[in-house]
Amino acid sequence: MEVSEITAASKSLGVNLGNITDNRMKSMLISGKTAFENKIPQIIDLVGVGCSKLLKII
Repeated sequence: MEVSEITAASKSLGVNLGNITDNRMKSMLISGKTAFENKIPQIIDLVGVGCSKLLKII
């Protein structure tokens, strides 16, 4: 998947949980895993984290 390739070439990863969709969630998980495997620093913006059932699950 393209997000994995782009993340691997990056110096950091920023993930914003605002306006999330199923496809974005899948991409975020793939990017996060790729960043972890490549020791790339990650920042997670927990905007509205407690506002919906979906965001509580994530």
